[in-house]
Amino acid sequence: MIEPAVLWSEIVESAEQESQPRCNSTPRQSRTPVKMLSRAATRTTSAVARRGFHTTRPRMSSPYHYPEGPYSNLPFNPRSKWFGAGYWAFMATGFFAPFGIAVYQTYKTQ
Repeated sequence: MIEPAVLWSEIVESAEQESQPRCNSTPRQSRTPVKMLSRAATRTTSAVARRGFHTTRPRMSSPYHYPEGPYSNLPFNPRSKWFGAGYWAFMATGFFAPFGIAVYQTYKTQ
């Protein structure tokens, strides 16, 4: 098993070697693993922050625009008093219907 200290020292040494100026080139900024990770993190967050889905404000007066937000696209109200009972009745109907149909078909006269 490789020890983490050995790996870290190799990373630091390779980063120090990369920071040395090359022939016929301008010296680069030193790139330690921490700096590279922080740059990647800032690049990722800035890319996410720049992404916009809405370019214009929604016009609520339009007959084709509906309210947005959680629970607005559901044909039922999950916060009502009887939602739990209706939900379990719907699920029980869907589960037991095939069994009921099978019993009916079994006892049906041909």
